[in-house]
Amino acid sequence: MEELKGHTAKAWDFVQSYRWTPPIADLVLAFGIAPIIGLYLMRFEPGGKPCDAER
Repeated sequence: MEELKGHTAKAWDFVQSYRWTPPIADLVLAFGIAPIIGLYLMRFEPGGKPCDAER
């Protein structure tokens, strides 16, 4: 679990490194195999187009 927490922090930092990133409401681990991969669902704060609410 600790290795997946590290992946979560890296995913959060990666997405926030872009200027265009809207405020993030939630980051959820959808699938993970430590230490190889972590797949995440990111939800953004309301605003913009409805189709852009999740990535």
